[in-house]
Amino acid sequence: MKNLSILLLVFSICGSTLMAQASRLTKVGYLNVEEVISNILEDQELINKIEESFKKEAAEDGKFRSGRKEVQKDVQKQIGIAILTIVRRQGYTLIIERTETTILYADRNFDITQQVIAFVREAIIRR
Repeated sequence: MKNLSILLLVFSICGSTLMAQASRLTKVGYLNVEEVISNILEDQELINKIEESFKKEAAEDGKFRSGRKEVQKDVQKQIGIAILTIVRRQGYTLIIERTETTILYADRNFDITQQVIAFVREAIIRR
């Protein structure tokens, strides 16, 4: 309740500024990064594919990376690439990360989580 009161106070103080800035925004989206990461890391086939690419890199440069932490870093890198690609292709001007506490309400039409999951999956499979 306290957070809502603070949010309402900020909107009332900065309302005209926020409205002016919002009018410049043309396309907004959001995604749940945690959902993307867990979706990818739950797929053993994708993890195996990532580890295979690590082994290929090791054969080329002599550095072998392995372990869940390295796989997660690679997935996070792919998420960043996916977001930038989707932003450029679809003309987004703002992408917000959705967590349990950051967005009070958002229309599902603005959710790009499944698009990012599909992009990351495809990028890993193409390796």
